[in-house]
Amino acid sequence: MTYPHPLRLLGALIALVPLSACGAGSIQSSALTVGPGLSKPAALVGHWSFDEAGGLSAMDSSLSDNDMKLASTHWIPGKIGTALGFNGGGDVAGLLGSVPRELSSLQAGSVSLWFRFESVPGVDRISPLLHLGDGHGGKRHSGLEIEIGHYGAGTRLFFTLYTSNGFIPLCYDTGFDLELHRWYHFVGVVGPDGNTGYLDGLELTDRHYNFGDATASNFLDEVEHPDVLWLGRGFLGHIPTLQEHLGGIDDLRIYSKPLSGAEVSALYQLGSGSQPLIAAEPPRVAVEREQTGSLRVRVTDAEPFGPVLVIGRARGIDWPLASPVSADARGEVELLLERQPAWPELEQLRVEARNGAAVEAAPPGD
Repeated sequence: MTYPHPLRLLGALIALVPLSACGAGSIQSSALTVGPGLSKPAALVGHWSFDEAGGLSAMDSSLSDNDMKLASTHWIPGKIGTALGFNGGGDVAGLLGSVPRELSSLQAGSVSLWFRFESVPGVDRISPLLHLGDGHGGKRHSGLEIEIGHYGAGTRLFFTLYTSNGFIPLCYDTGFDLELHRWYHFVGVVGPDGNTGYLDGLELTDRHYNFGDATASNFLDEVEHPDVLWLGRGFLGHIPTLQEHLGGIDDLRIYSKPLSGAEVSALYQLGSGSQPLIAAEPPRVAVEREQTGSLRVRVTDAEPFGPVLVIGRARGIDWPLASPVSADARGEVELLLERQPAWPELEQLRVEARNGAAVEAAPPGD
């Protein structure tokens, strides 16, 4: 079922009017406003809102009409309507086969997206948000990556472009770690005279350059084999090992022009105070007693990635049966709770999640 969202209607009303330069170097841009016109902005060459809340594709509401294919992703509450959830294994969204030239040929522009991540990447691991390349990786390949983590660099966000000869003309990071389990808005901007980045509407003036500097003007056209545009899957530089994302991605936009600080702020404000389109139904729980006396607790319909706590009741007293755990992108989690001395008198179990609570009678014991 498709859920309409007011922002999808606003997409047809966005107009662009000139504004002074803002950002890196002398990058020229224009302001983002909402007006009575019915034409979509020509500079918006890709816009995937992920507000379908179901199905195997995500509509591109820009003039380009390049719909994305979805594989094993899940729908979760996002910052603007619904979003895509990734479980970190086998799920991906993207343009496959060949990325259209209106995207891959861009010499300047901006990439905007909302994201969240649910785990800290280890050494030689990343949490990839966006990958443009040939989908193979390795020393002979080039690509653009937006990722969390980089060679054990904690949870900083990286914007990296690398070429097939081992050269990395542009790579910067936030300069500080980001937090787990929360939404962020990032915009990477590249113009003829330089580059910059924004996080949650504010320019990253203290961003750290690992390669290149603020004058580098390398963008999508320098990716030599733009065969795929992936979300939730990518590579760590020239290392060919496929990496996958655990978290969420929402409202991806690609512009053929460098956005100004005012435009970035307007995009960030779109996600302020937005309400999820997925109804917050309470979770469901099923309990089985194993032959060993242990309890197997299956929770479904909890808030995706949200905390889940299992509480037992015996003789009118409640106590946690396990430490809080996190649901996956489907809002599901399964726990195997080892037998405890008081369990023969266990009356019920209560599962608490952010979207409500569910109670289930304890199965008969010995």
